[in-house]
Amino acid sequence: THEDDWHEEPEPHPEDDWETSSASAVASSSSYSGNGVAVTHSYTETNVEGSDATAVANAGASASYADYDWWGGLDLAEATSSAHSLSDITDGILTVAAGAYDWTDVYGDAYAAAISDAVAYGTYVEG
Repeated sequence: THEDDWHEEPEPHPEDDWETSSASAVASSSSYSGNGVAVTHSYTETNVEGSDATAVANAGASASYADYDWWGGLDLAEATSSAHSLSDITDGILTVAAGAYDWTDVYGDAYAAAISDAVAYGTYVEG
């Protein structure tokens, strides 16, 4: 006899196919300002699973630069960015929301940039 003759494939277990609801929220922000350089970055991500689950992510970044040029004139740069996201599963209802905000202000010979991004997603599996 061959040893392979009696080998059987295991039966799949129902729990191997088990799926659950999940919620995820991601937020990132980045700000840059000035000629003398001021840079900030922020990133956050939240992931949860379950029939009632809430994921929240908030990120904020702010940078500012101020200096005087050789004529005595003011060079000023300010940058602010923020991102917010929410993914919620309550009583079988999936709700997602995401928002991003960017603001810059420049005076004189300066440079400012603000970039933000927010993502919210979820999966509801009826149990």
